[in-house]
Amino acid sequence: AKRGGMLSEVDRWVVERSLGVLRHWHRSGAIAAPEMSINLTEQSIVDPQFAEFLETTITQSGVPANWLSFETDHEVAARHGEMLAELFRMLRRLGCGRTLDDFNCASGEQARLGDLAVSTLNVDATLVVSGRFNVNSIVAAATTGGLPSACGIEVRAKRVESEELCEQMKRAGAHSMQGYAVARPRPLRALLADLASA
Repeated sequence: AKRGGMLSEVDRWVVERSLGVLRHWHRSGAIAAPEMSINLTEQSIVDPQFAEFLETTITQSGVPANWLSFETDHEVAARHGEMLAELFRMLRRLGCGRTLDDFNCASGEQARLGDLAVSTLNVDATLVVSGRFNVNSIVAAATTGGLPSACGIEVRAKRVESEELCEQMKRAGAHSMQGYAVARPRPLRALLADLASA
């Protein structure tokens, strides 16, 4: 799909499929749902029609926008900062989450990020595994890089795969975490069934 230039079409299918699942959940009477995060590829970021597709599809779905979050890699942001900023600002207006993935405050990439309307930074797994994770240093790097209102950005530690590392990340000030120590991957249908019976 990447070589054939079809990743943007794949992203559109994922968005429509995800909204279909959330629409069913919403119509069943649910007033809340776990935030569904959707990865956006570089091809979608640079596709001039994608932002309009995304805004129209979300708005017409009837799904609460805060049930959705969209993320892309920090290297994509470094290459296409202005286009991503425009897309993220639109998503912020709708009320969706906006995540920058694999952020690494030591990489120097943050200096080229520009004015992104980011709500969450996923911290580069190497920082977590090496134990060099610290929320203050992440926020300082984000501020230096021009990310607005850095103090209001959620910092999420990735690849937290042991109880020991989980406790370490709590002490380091992580706002949230993902990894096997938090929860293992599950089929969406099973997860929604559990939530419905909770």
